[in-house]
Amino acid sequence: MIRKTKIKKPTQEEIKKCQQGIEKTGLLDAQGREIFKDHDGAYIALEETVPTTQTGLLDAVDIGVVEKDLVWEPKQEEKKQKKRIDLGKIVKYAAAGLATAAIATMAIMPPKAYAADDKDTLSGDVEYIITKDKADHYLRPNLFYTLPGDIQGFTFIELYKGGGYYGRTTLDKMIKGDIGLTGQIIHASHPGSEFGLGLTAIIPHLPKSMFGKVAVRPLWIDKQGKLVDKLMTDYFVDITLPKGFKISTFGGWDLRAKGGPQWDYGEIFIGKEFGKVKIGYCGALINDGDALPDLQHRIAVGLKL
Repeated sequence: MIRKTKIKKPTQEEIKKCQQGIEKTGLLDAQGREIFKDHDGAYIALEETVPTTQTGLLDAVDIGVVEKDLVWEPKQEEKKQKKRIDLGKIVKYAAAGLATAAIATMAIMPPKAYAADDKDTLSGDVEYIITKDKADHYLRPNLFYTLPGDIQGFTFIELYKGGGYYGRTTLDKMIKGDIGLTGQIIHASHPGSEFGLGLTAIIPHLPKSMFGKVAVRPLWIDKQGKLVDKLMTDYFVDITLPKGFKISTFGGWDLRAKGGPQWDYGEIFIGKEFGKVKIGYCGALINDGDALPDLQHRIAVGLKL
C-alpha cells in the first residue's frame, strides 16, 4: 500500500538541498501530481513548483517506495492511449458493420436487386489448390460481389485439411474517378482477426484486355481494437488472352516491418478456361524474410459459379 504523509512547507535549506538531487520520473500519482525522486532515492509528489531559477518544493507529499505495478502513467500518455483505443473501436465496429451488412444484403436480396448498371454483381469460383505435399492441398472459394452504394467486394477463404482457415474480405468504394477508399478484413481461423483501412486506385491507361489496381492501408487494428503496427501495400493485375487463356497476379508488402519493407504474400496464375472449368499453374509468392518473394510451385483446378 502506498504511504502518504503530509510534509510542512520546506525551508530554504531544504529547497537548496532538493535542487542538488531531485530528478523527474515522468510519472503521476493518483491525484495527478508529478512524482519526483530525491537524492536519497525517496519518491515525492509535488503540489506546486516555482521557476527553474528557484526550483524547489513548495508543498510535497512523501509517497514512499513506489512498486512498478503501482506507478501511474503520465496523463499525456494516458490520453494518447485512450485515443488509440477509441479509434480502434470505431474502425473495428465500422468494418464489422460493413461486413455484416454485406452478408445480410447478399442473404436477403437476389444479385440483380442491387445491380449496378445491369452488370453481374455476384460471381466467383471454387478452386482446389494442389501443392507438392498432398497434406497441404486445400479448397478455396472466391467470391466477387457488388453491394449497395456501388461498393465492390471480394472475399476468399482457404479451408485447410488439418483444420483452421485463412481468408480476406476486401471492400472498395471509388470516391473520385479511379481513386477510392478500401477496407480489408483478415480472417485467420477467426472471423475478423484484423481490420485495415486505406486508399485504392485503378491503374490507368491499360489495354482493354488488362485490369490493374493498387492499394495502401496504413491503419490496422486487431479484434481487441488495438492498433497493429504495419503499413500494407498491394497490387492486383488481370490479363485476358485469346482462346480462354488468362494471366493474373497479386501480392503486397508490409512497409513498416522491422528491418525494412517485407514481402507479405502473393500468387501468379497462368491458365486456361474451358467453359466453367479453369486449370492452370498457380505459383505462390511466399514470404522468406525479406522484400523479395520465394516461388512455390502449385496447380489450381477451379469451377466457376
